[in-house]
Amino acid sequence: MQHSLSHRGTVTAVKAGKFTSSPPYGYCIDEDGLLAIDEEQAKIVRMIFDWYDLERLGVRKIQQRLSGVFNAPSRIQKEEPSTRWHQSMIHQIFNRENYWSGRHPLGKTMGIAEGVPCPPIIAPEQVKRVLDRLHANKRIKKSPRSKTLLQGRIQCCCDGNWKFQSARKGKTKAEYYCQNRYTDGPRVLAGGEKCDVPRRDQNELELMVAKALIEALKSPENLSAALQVSLRNAEQHFETYGIEIEPLNDSIKDVEDRLRVVYRARLNGALTDAELDAKEK
Repeated sequence: MQHSLSHRGTVTAVKAGKFTSSPPYGYCIDEDGLLAIDEEQAKIVRMIFDWYDLERLGVRKIQQRLSGVFNAPSRIQKEEPSTRWHQSMIHQIFNRENYWSGRHPLGKTMGIAEGVPCPPIIAPEQVKRVLDRLHANKRIKKSPRSKTLLQGRIQCCCDGNWKFQSARKGKTKAEYYCQNRYTDGPRVLAGGEKCDVPRRDQNELELMVAKALIEALKSPENLSAALQVSLRNAEQHFETYGIEIEPLNDSIKDVEDRLRVVYRARLNGALTDAELDAKEK
């Protein structure tokens, strides 16, 4: 009876717009029991949306900033010492409709379809840009990876790695580009300047590298150096394979020893056929 009365009281409170659970990140509960904005936490929520929308950072880079890996403006880690930021938490923040919809879904399981009032923190137009980019990135990740000759194999004059981008909507040509051209590049995040080397058409860059490689290999000295590098790489691979194969050989020997024990037991008639079958399995 007491539980039933308590449940009815909770439903009544939620119908009145009161929040009867732990408030989501960015909010607190005011003296009337309603959701109110926690300005310190809301500042971080807005910063996360701004980094993704305005600075074009990815979720991983945002996590690194929040965790204090890079020098984040305002040093969030000091403000939030108890919060360990994970990429899943950042995705949850992007997908919590209460940050912009004006409502929180608390109470829907009680039959209160509209939920409870929740003051918005993020403007709807920014939310649309963020969600559009998230959905676009999700589609790109699901598509098969493009096989290119130079992906992960060439470095820019600024020491940044060159990345490949396939043809897509709005861009008819596949291109390579230096990762330091944009705000989420390692050098830029560390406080350095953006790289000004222009993007290159895939065919143009691959042909240029192929020609330079052919010219370089015409020199006996260069050819000898290339062969030495290849041999060193092959030796490292063989060493790695040896490390990986050794425990497999041990496991095979162990299985063979166990099978010999089962075979002897079968000859001696020490176990029933069912027991022997079970041991062989």
